[in-house]
Order: sequence, then structure tokens, then C-alpha cells
Amino acid sequence: MTLAHSSRRSLAALGAFCGLALVMVVVFAGSASHSSAEQGQYLHFGGPGSGYLEVPDSPALNPISEITIEAWVRIASANGWGVDAAAEGCPTFVGKDLETGYWLGLECFGSTRLSFYVGGSNAIYSTGSVPLNEWTHIAVTYETVNVNFYINGALDSTVPYLGAMGSNTSPLRIGNDVSWDSSPIGDIDEVHIWNIVRSQQAINLDMATIMSPEGGLVGVWNMEGSADADVGGFSGSLVGDAGFAGTPLTAPPTQEPPYDKGDINCDHVTTPADAIPLLERLSGSVNSVPPCENPPLLLSVEGVDDSWWDASSGAGYIEIPHDPDLNPTDVLTIELWINLWSYVSPDNQNVCTSLVGKGYQSAYWLGICSGRLRFYPRGTGSSQDSPGTVPLREWTHVAVVANDTGFKFYINGQLDSEFSNDPAPLATNDHPLRIGSDFNWNFQPWAALDDVRIWNRALTPEEVQGVMSNPPILPPTGLVAQYLLDGNAEDSVNDHEGGSVGSVGYGTSLPPPYWHDIDCNGVLSNNDLLLLIAHLAGAGEDFAPPFGCEAIGTSTG
Repeated sequence: MTLAHSSRRSLAALGAFCGLALVMVVVFAGSASHSSAEQGQYLHFGGPGSGYLEVPDSPALNPISEITIEAWVRIASANGWGVDAAAEGCPTFVGKDLETGYWLGLECFGSTRLSFYVGGSNAIYSTGSVPLNEWTHIAVTYETVNVNFYINGALDSTVPYLGAMGSNTSPLRIGNDVSWDSSPIGDIDEVHIWNIVRSQQAINLDMATIMSPEGGLVGVWNMEGSADADVGGFSGSLVGDAGFAGTPLTAPPTQEPPYDKGDINCDHVTTPADAIPLLERLSGSVNSVPPCENPPLLLSVEGVDDSWWDASSGAGYIEIPHDPDLNPTDVLTIELWINLWSYVSPDNQNVCTSLVGKGYQSAYWLGICSGRLRFYPRGTGSSQDSPGTVPLREWTHVAVVANDTGFKFYINGQLDSEFSNDPAPLATNDHPLRIGSDFNWNFQPWAALDDVRIWNRALTPEEVQGVMSNPPILPPTGLVAQYLLDGNAEDSVNDHEGGSVGSVGYGTSLPPPYWHDIDCNGVLSNNDLLLLIAHLAGAGEDFAPPFGCEAIGTSTG
């Protein structure tokens, strides 16, 4: 294909620009337009008997004062399967004993309005109805004052209601309830339960699949062929006439590091957001668009030596067998050096990746979620995120210092934030310790890691800065384990030796830079923008170099 031909194809694609602009608005707003059930699997209720997904009771499934329930549903009838369905209908979407807890379903006797019970209350109804035979996103929130109903992300109605949340030891059921045996004639997907009241904006942002733990998020059931929660750690099982339907999702192709052709904003995926840096450059608002570049090793940064663990393959991690010393109950400090190459995992499936973890559901975990540090001191429900972000493509020292009343984040030796909670010991378990993974969350970072250290005391701000610049040589007081990652996973101060699981490599250099010159003519020009627009609009071919321009990686939209 010649450049002239390429340009003509690109100019022809300009007609799609207005449509692309609308896509860009949707992408930047974060809203979802359809359920991922249309792309994957969902929970199907085939009848004629009732069926459901059941999760044993857990205190976390009994929110104390606030709740948000979200789901995608597709119903074929206002009636339901099951014993009680024939007489009254009222099929259940999510229920935890409507007589004492919470319940979300449809109104009885042929109506498709949403119905909500909380704390054994009388039914509370939405104004609008759920349409038949089409995927519809529904949500309800409650905080002991008002019940808010949302349909397809829009606020449908607000109903004043004063009452307590209620609590019980009944199992949670999706598609049924222990006190009401009526399952929907249809499908349910993407069930999210929160112990907070979510805003309309937040509900819109999370209509699609959630795979990362978030503050206030109790459980997520994505229905991709498993009854277990994708977030929250709850084991479930299918009962009766319920099963998974649809086509299983296939993982996107793993991208070759460092960047794809057309990845202008260096986030490892080609999206409409990549047009923004080009538009800024071509309009003159910025002078240049620097290439995505991993800088050479900075030997002047004390604490980073000439070898480190390369986690970018995403295919392996370091595992250290359980030892009580690795489970401090009073005080814990974790610190390490990281050169983060992307905010997504190497398989491009998650924006929440593990740095050091001992099972986030029941003990401690340090990771990065959408660029921010996240820490769990006591298992599920205890996490907080740092306000500050970890920069891309530069060596950065990160640390968390925790005790029984709270914890602090440090980035490059500076206090980023501090969080407090009710006094209680740090959580423990007998899981192995993992670097670059977690017993409950096996998503590796796209990064290089070095000098991982675990302490059983709280380092002071001065000490955090000190170990950054002058790593300890002799075992100082409280240093439990130190992994220099100089070609191995040995503990250099004690006997907590680690081993490699999967593909684990060690490196001495970082990936080379990549230039964004899509048409390979040596400069950024309008034609590069046209090629990007054509590709995103589906009117252009993959970015193949017409001459003398080496393409690193592949294009994945």
C-alpha cells in the first residue's frame, strides 16, 4: 500500500470523525452502553422449576447502614419460575431473606416495576418499568432515609423510607430468595453489591465488568462460567434450573512490550484518547509529543542496583512459603522500588495489579490500582487508595507503614497520605507470601521491581528516606525479609527463601523507546492523525510500515 493510497483511505475515513467524537465522549465519561453479557456469559434461568446462585452467609453480606445493588437483567416475562411464581410472579433478582434483610426484584401480579425490601419493610417500588426481552441495567441504593432506583443509569425515582438495614444469617441468592421461591424467566449478569451508597455517576462508570477490589465493594459476580465471586472471595454454587449461557469471553491478545503502534498516550492500548496528544501537538498547544520511553537505568538512584526482577511478562511471580514472621500482627512496613511501565496488567485485563501480597481477602496486600497505591491491612473491606499516583517509566520508591490503628503511604520518601481505623490487630493467615502476585489476586504488574523489604516495625519518615538512599547492609532491628532480586529470590537477611513460579526473569535494561510516527515519514503530521482516526473508526488497516519504519508490537484497539 502506497502512502498516497493510505492518505486517500484516511481522508475517506474523515466522514466517520463525528461518530468517533461521540465514541470519545462516551469513553472519557466512562459510561457503559451494554452489558458484557452480550460479549460473554450470564446466569440463565431455564425453568420450569426455580433456580439460583447461592452464596453462604457472611457478615460482609449484611451491610450495616448503606447498600447499593447493581445488575444487568433481561426478562422475558413479568412472571417467574418456581412454586410461588404461578400465583403472584414477583421474580427475584437478588435476595437475602426479604423478611429480615434485603431483596430486589419485580413487583407482583404482572408488573415489571422494580421492587425493593430492606430490613423486613413493606415493598418499595420504582416509578419506571424494566422492558421485556432486552438487556437493562438496574440499580438501587439505600441509606436509612431514601431509596433510589436507577434504570439504565438514569435516576428513575427517589422514595423516602426511614428504617434500619436489618441483618440475618440466611444465604445470599441471585435469582431467588429463602423466603420467596420465584426465579426470573430470563437472565442476570454483572451483579455488584456495595456497603455504600453510590452516586449516579459512579453507577454509570461501573456498568460493565468489574475485576478489581474497590472501596465499599462487597462482592462482584460476573457470571463468566463460575458461581464464585470475582471480587470479594465468596464461594457460590448453582441450584436447580439455573446455569451459565452465552459464549465464554476470550482473553485479548497479550501485547508485546513496550508499546503498540498508535499508542500515543503510552497506556498500552490504542483508543480514541490517543488522538488527544496528536490534536494538541498539531494545534500548537504543545510543542512536541514525546515518545513512550523507558529511561535507561539510573545508577545515581541509590537503592536500585544493576539487576532487578522483570515482571513485564505477566507469566510468573515469586512465592515465599508461609512463616509466622511474615505475618506481623502489631506493626508492618513494606517498601520497594518499582519502575512501572503501564497501569494495566501485561495481559491488558486489569488495572489493579499485585506488588506484595499474602492473600488480600484475609491478610495484607500492597498493589497499584489505576496508578494509585492500594493497601489491605486486614483482608476484604479494609483497603484504602493513595491520593498520589505512581509515575510511569521511572524508578519510584513506594512504602506503606501500618499498625493496629491505621497506615501511611509514602511515595519517593514523602508522606502521601494517612488513614485511620478502629484499633484491631493486623490480619494473618497461612498463605504463602507473593511478590508480583497474590494468593487471591494473580494479576502481575507491568513493571520492574527491586529491593523488596518487609519489617515488623513502623519506619519513621526519616527511616523511610534513609532506606531509600542507603539500603541496609547488616540486618537492622525489625527487618524480617529483604529480597534484592539480583538474579534470584533469596532473602538476604533471614531464611525466608523464595522460589519462582511460572516465567520469572531478571533484567539489567529496560525496553527501548517507541516513536509515534504512524505513517513512518519521520515527523508527526496531520496524516498520522488521519491514520489513527481511520483505524479507530474501522476504516483503516492495521498500522503496517509502508517503508523503512520498524513497527514494534502490534495494533490492538
